[in-house]
Amino acid sequence: IEESVAEEVTEESVAEEVTEPIDHARAPLPRARGTTQGVRTMGAVPAVTDASFDQDVLKSSKPVLVDYWADWCTPCKQIAPIIEELAAEHGDKISFVKLDTNDNTAVPTQYGIMSIPTLQLFVGGEVATQIVGARSKGAILKALNEYL
Repeated sequence: IEESVAEEVTEESVAEEVTEPIDHARAPLPRARGTTQGVRTMGAVPAVTDASFDQDVLKSSKPVLVDYWADWCTPCKQIAPIIEELAAEHGDKISFVKLDTNDNTAVPTQYGIMSIPTLQLFVGGEVATQIVGARSKGAILKALNEYL
């Protein structure tokens, strides 16, 4: 009888094995930052939930851009790479997060989100600016310019 040896699976070993793009609509739910676990997100921008919104957004010491999105929303998928780029380029001045409106309905309802994608910039726990609909990188930068 051949004896099998179980290999310890760590986050690092799993990350090394993943070489193909993830289909987020079918992928297992990844862990996100903060108090959020098992939250679906698009790309490297961290996710927030109804439960973590107060801590991750409203109590943040720097401005936070919240991207309200859903996996069925084509314009949301179109602006996702732009949000990723902006987070990489300006993450030192503004925190960028995503909120999946399929799984989190309380915050979008509280802030009157009627259409997605919607981007809201929170400064000091208050909405400072809002962008509704898909926009170019330049248009988003123009709206955020005061905070960059």
